[in-house]
Amino acid sequence: PLAAGALDEYCACERPIGPEDAVEFSRYLPPGGDPSDMQQRLGRAGEALAAAWLRDAVATRQLDDVLGGDDRWLVIWRNMGVERGEPWDILLKGARGELFVEVKTTSVDDARKPVEVSLNHLDFARAHPDAYFLLRVYA
Repeated sequence: PLAAGALDEYCACERPIGPEDAVEFSRYLPPGGDPSDMQQRLGRAGEALAAAWLRDAVATRQLDDVLGGDDRWLVIWRNMGVERGEPWDILLKGARGELFVEVKTTSVDDARKPVEVSLNHLDFARAHPDAYFLLRVYA
């Protein structure tokens, strides 16, 4: 996961988005079919995978250096039944508070592929810089 404190270095939008950007983003869309439906299904699958991975990582203490080793964490996939429109997908609850994880899933194995982050996500991340994480899933 990427801490929100490091988010600004990944948000390099110094000019307005133009038609050339739409062409750049479109090359990452899946061929054929309805992109929005395919993207939603891919996103839900990524969230499920991320929630399972986080549960395992917490249970086996793989994230102690990130989450703090002397706390037990409950992993809650908030969007499990339905997308709730919150600026995060998975909640980790522990004695020291709550951590928010936004999952970004891509079907392209390219670390340079842009990640869409809404203003709502950015505002929330900036309001919770030590408790907001991006977790990128390559499907």
